[in-house]
Amino acid sequence: MIRKNIFETLEDNYNIKEEINNISFLFDSALIISYTEISTNRDFYSESIEEFVTDYLFHKWESRKTCLSCKHMRKILKIDELKKSSDFNDISFCLEYYLNILQLFLRNYKSIGEYFNLSNNLTILYENINTLMEHINYQIVDIKNEERVLIVPKNPASTAAAEVSSKQTGIAILKYHHALLKGNLNGKRNLLAEIALEYEPILNSPKDLFSKTRALLNNLNIRHNNAEGKNAQVLPQNLEEWYDDLYDMLLLCKLENENVSRMSKVQALLDTMSKKTDK
Repeated sequence: MIRKNIFETLEDNYNIKEEINNISFLFDSALIISYTEISTNRDFYSESIEEFVTDYLFHKWESRKTCLSCKHMRKILKIDELKKSSDFNDISFCLEYYLNILQLFLRNYKSIGEYFNLSNNLTILYENINTLMEHINYQIVDIKNEERVLIVPKNPASTAAAEVSSKQTGIAILKYHHALLKGNLNGKRNLLAEIALEYEPILNSPKDLFSKTRALLNNLNIRHNNAEGKNAQVLPQNLEEWYDDLYDMLLLCKLENENVSRMSKVQALLDTMSKKTDK
């Protein structure tokens, strides 16, 4: 049997539970930020990212809602309990909190003006979070104008459609897969309406996929308030499944429309090549 090298062995021994513990250790420790006494040029004080954010940034963060500090938010979110879980949704919830505080720090720490040092543990923390997300197949949705970060499962079709949509619609597409939206019909309905608003011009195609997508938008209480009409015939327990199907259909419409344009360009190139070959 061929012996594995040290890097293959490390990869094979990757343990998600251990990794979330390592990330929590780095995040909670005072090994990230240290303040220097200018007169002696020696570190005399250190603190964690949470402590720094609470001291300088938390009060200005709109997404804190009514939380008083990072510690208070952490308690409400039950981070210390969830980080012990092996469930991917619980792990992603913890990572979402860590990343939001970390991103808040990274976006704003240079404006503080205090004399402090950042250790290499900051880089290790950030890269380890990204590596863990790769292993559980999640990705970051960075909503910069709201100074918040969401973590959603990776979905190739969603990513592809988001890349060829406007920034706002792209965020709506990626947000649809957020764990907290499961069972949230109003949240999903609003996102579907937002996506459909940009896709409206392409939905007028007579093709079967496009016409059926348009019909569902018009009859599932998304673009029109018909909750008491045709929509009433859909059982509440089935409505979310129909919303999820409609979401997939909207993405397919967008990707198919993009592909028609792409195929036209491909055919034009092939025709040009063919003419040159004939000569």
